[in-house]
Amino acid sequence: MSTAVRPNHPETYLGHVRRGVIVLDTPMPLLDGARVRIEMLPSIQPPLSQTEKAEKFRLLMQKWNEEDARITDDEVRAFQKELEQERGLQFRDETDLESLLLDN
Repeated sequence: MSTAVRPNHPETYLGHVRRGVIVLDTPMPLLDGARVRIEMLPSIQPPLSQTEKAEKFRLLMQKWNEEDARITDDEVRAFQKELEQERGLQFRDETDLESLLLDN
């Protein structure tokens, strides 16, 4: 894999930070006093495994259940009515929600 990237700049090189120091992936002979620009790139996160997705879903459901326990039945009915009337939304059951979260 080449570490030179040439979007809008004639010489762009990739690197990483090691112990607080920027290290180029491919050593380049840079002149002392050369002006450089450092730009942070978004880190690439590996996709979650099915086990990680299931655990994330379980934790979300636990949190939502704890939050739901503090809401009165009247508040729930008012909220659901408002959503359905104003935005055309309808609630799904937990099975539908689980399939949406785990299929992606």
